[in-house]
Amino acid sequence: MAMMAEKKDKVQEILETVKTTQAINTHDVKEMVRLQDLFNVSALQVQQVMGQLDREGKRRLLWIVTTAAGYDTFEFWLQHGVYTPWGEEIYKSLERDFCDAYDERFQEVADEHMKVLNRQRELDKQEAELHSREADLRYREGLATLRAEKQAGEKVRALRQQVERLQKELETERALNRKAKRLARLVEKL
Repeated sequence: MAMMAEKKDKVQEILETVKTTQAINTHDVKEMVRLQDLFNVSALQVQQVMGQLDREGKRRLLWIVTTAAGYDTFEFWLQHGVYTPWGEEIYKSLERDFCDAYDERFQEVADEHMKVLNRQRELDKQEAELHSREADLRYREGLATLRAEKQAGEKVRALRQQVERLQKELETERALNRKAKRLARLVEKL
């Protein structure tokens, strides 16, 4: 707990130093050591400090760091106070844009998929109707064929009966003709 309070105190002390520092005496060794020690912080503290400063405050802070602490400390502050948050912001923006584009494309694909499924259902329904009509037509055709065969059978039976009757009549006529010829021969002989 004491360390957290110490870190917060250091952040507040840096913010206070940035606000109050107008000039830095580089010949005052004690002040230079204090500033170097003050600006020797963690990356999280750098981000906390930079998050609380406006543009002018950030510019002033980097001037103090450059003057008092040296290049390595300046580079550390620049990296963790400016570049890393900026990179994270760009990364988040790109990720957000990608996610939005992905969601949009996913929705388009889902919509197209639903259209395909709906069209497939329509085609399946039409196919079922066609099969039903086809089966109905085959049934009707079968009935018509049966009727035609039945009618043809009845006509054939009627024609056979007529042929049989005519054959019987023909036989009767022949028999009568034979009798008549016999009678005519008998009459001639008489």
